[in-house]
Amino acid sequence: MNKNIDFLHNASKNKSMAFSYKEREELDLIGLLPYKVFTQEEQMIRVLEILERKESDIERYIYLQLLKSRNEKLYYRTIEENIKNTLPIIYTPTVGQACK
Repeated sequence: MNKNIDFLHNASKNKSMAFSYKEREELDLIGLLPYKVFTQEEQMIRVLEILERKESDIERYIYLQLLKSRNEKLYYRTIEENIKNTLPIIYTPTVGQACK
Protein backbone atom coordinates (compact mmCIF):
# COMPACT_ATOMS: atom_id res chain seq x y z
CA MET A 1 0.00 0.00 0.00
CA ASN A 2 1.20 3.49 -0.80
CA LYS A 3 2.65 5.11 2.31
CA ASN A 4 1.55 8.53 1.13
CA ILE A 5 -2.14 7.74 0.63
CA ASP A 6 -2.73 9.36 4.04
CA PHE A 7 -1.47 12.58 2.46
CA LEU A 8 -4.56 12.58 0.24
CA HIS A 9 -6.80 12.09 3.26
CA ASN A 10 -5.36 15.15 5.01
CA ALA A 11 -7.68 18.03 4.04
CA SER A 12 -5.09 20.67 4.91
CA LYS A 13 -2.46 19.15 2.57
CA ASN A 14 -4.60 17.67 -0.18
CA LYS A 15 -4.66 19.66 -3.43
CA SER A 16 -6.58 16.94 -5.23
CA MET A 17 -6.01 17.16 -8.97
CA ALA A 18 -3.92 20.35 -8.58
CA PHE A 19 -0.83 18.31 -7.67
CA SER A 20 1.62 18.79 -10.52
CA TYR A 21 3.11 15.74 -12.22
CA LYS A 22 6.38 16.46 -10.40
CA GLU A 23 4.64 16.66 -7.01
CA ARG A 24 2.77 13.43 -7.72
CA GLU A 25 6.05 11.68 -8.44
CA GLU A 26 7.85 13.16 -5.42
CA LEU A 27 4.98 12.26 -3.09
CA ASP A 28 4.49 8.80 -4.64
CA LEU A 29 0.92 9.65 -5.67
CA ILE A 30 1.13 8.25 -9.19
CA GLY A 31 -1.95 6.11 -9.83
CA LEU A 32 -3.86 7.55 -6.89
CA LEU A 33 -5.22 10.52 -8.83
CA PRO A 34 -6.63 10.89 -12.32
CA TYR A 35 -3.87 11.55 -14.83
CA LYS A 36 -5.06 15.05 -15.81
CA VAL A 37 -3.83 17.95 -13.72
CA PHE A 38 -6.34 20.70 -13.03
CA THR A 39 -5.13 23.93 -11.50
CA GLN A 40 -6.78 25.18 -8.37
CA GLU A 41 -8.33 27.92 -10.53
CA GLU A 42 -9.92 25.29 -12.81
CA GLN A 43 -11.15 23.35 -9.80
CA MET A 44 -12.62 26.49 -8.26
CA ILE A 45 -14.56 27.22 -11.45
CA ARG A 46 -15.99 23.70 -11.27
CA VAL A 47 -16.95 24.20 -7.61
CA LEU A 48 -18.75 27.45 -8.49
CA GLU A 49 -20.61 25.75 -11.34
CA ILE A 50 -21.75 22.99 -8.99
CA LEU A 51 -22.87 25.56 -6.41
CA GLU A 52 -24.98 27.32 -9.03
CA ARG A 53 -26.79 24.06 -9.83
CA LYS A 54 -27.75 23.43 -6.21
CA GLU A 55 -31.37 24.30 -5.50
CA SER A 56 -31.02 25.72 -2.00
CA ASP A 57 -28.49 27.36 0.27
CA ILE A 58 -28.58 24.36 2.59
CA GLU A 59 -27.48 22.13 -0.30
CA ARG A 60 -24.73 24.63 -1.12
CA TYR A 61 -23.68 24.67 2.54
CA ILE A 62 -23.47 20.88 2.68
CA TYR A 63 -21.48 20.77 -0.56
CA LEU A 64 -19.00 23.36 0.73
CA GLN A 65 -18.60 21.52 4.04
CA LEU A 66 -17.82 18.31 2.17
CA LEU A 67 -15.29 20.20 0.06
CA LYS A 68 -13.70 21.61 3.23
CA SER A 69 -13.34 18.10 4.66
CA ARG A 70 -11.46 16.96 1.52
CA ASN A 71 -9.53 19.99 0.26
CA GLU A 72 -9.16 22.97 2.59
CA LYS A 73 -6.98 24.94 0.19
CA LEU A 74 -9.63 24.85 -2.52
CA TYR A 75 -12.41 25.54 -0.01
CA TYR A 76 -10.75 28.64 1.42
CA ARG A 77 -9.67 29.94 -1.98
CA THR A 78 -13.22 29.57 -3.29
CA ILE A 79 -14.61 31.40 -0.25
CA GLU A 80 -11.97 34.13 -0.35
CA GLU A 81 -12.30 34.87 -4.06
CA ASN A 82 -16.10 34.71 -4.02
CA ILE A 83 -16.83 36.14 -0.59
CA LYS A 84 -19.94 38.07 -1.63
CA ASN A 85 -21.68 34.93 -2.92
CA THR A 86 -20.32 32.36 -0.48
CA LEU A 87 -20.40 34.15 2.87
CA PRO A 88 -24.21 34.03 3.12
CA ILE A 89 -23.97 30.27 2.56
CA ILE A 90 -21.32 29.48 5.17
CA TYR A 91 -22.56 32.02 7.71
CA THR A 92 -25.98 32.86 9.09
CA PRO A 93 -28.81 32.27 8.23
CA THR A 94 -27.80 29.08 6.38
CA VAL A 95 -25.82 27.80 9.35
CA GLY A 96 -28.95 28.24 11.45
CA GLN A 97 -30.86 26.08 8.99
CA ALA A 98 -28.10 23.46 9.12
CA CYS A 99 -28.25 23.39 12.92
CA LYS A 100 -32.00 22.75 12.86
